[in-house]
Amino acid sequence: SLKAYVETYLREEVMQESLVRKIDHFIRLLDVAGQVNGEPVNFTAVARDTGVSVKTVQEYFDILADTLIAFRIDGWSYSVRKQLRQSPKYYFFDCGVLNAVRGELQTELKSGSYRYGKLFETFIVNELIRANDYNESGYRFHYWRTNTGMEADLVLTRGPNDSPIAVEIKSQASPKASDLKGLMAFASENHKAKLFCLCQTPRKYALGPIQVLPWQKGIEVLLQE
Repeated sequence: SLKAYVETYLREEVMQESLVRKIDHFIRLLDVAGQVNGEPVNFTAVARDTGVSVKTVQEYFDILADTLIAFRIDGWSYSVRKQLRQSPKYYFFDCGVLNAVRGELQTELKSGSYRYGKLFETFIVNELIRANDYNESGYRFHYWRTNTGMEADLVLTRGPNDSPIAVEIKSQASPKASDLKGLMAFASENHKAKLFCLCQTPRKYALGPIQVLPWQKGIEVLLQE
């Protein structure tokens, strides 16, 4: 079962690799990682909550990425220095495992809820990363967020001279322009950016410069840009 996988397999895999000395600390951090899935991680706050050093927290999150338990997404900027100053996000590799880590396997999942939206986002991020690897599309994945809370879920580029592709992921079937203010904010700072929204719409449509696409078709289109 997924619960057994989280409680046994992940623990044993990490121990067999001799990646951590104190597995209880790692399991505690795994719980925290589940709670902050898809959100920028404040390593200092996590260290305070878990009772370990900031360096240890960073090392443990690195283990999650190195063992492919989670994918790391860094903040985006044309400046590499600014990228390094931004807190990374981590997305678990599987929504079922994420539910198990969060203790929500038996919790009813309601369409349209905040939890549903975050799980849909996690699913799409994973699908994009895997399709990018499989197709050898060569994209690097980042996210973008301002101090005022404007955000694009993903920014895809192949290099610093590329026009960035900004992506918003929405679980509803017909997002409106008011749901996609983050993309417009990104475009106001990055005039050559291409803007996409992947969602559960049955057919593509446009909201000004934003292409709103069914998520399956959207993944295909994005990786062909």
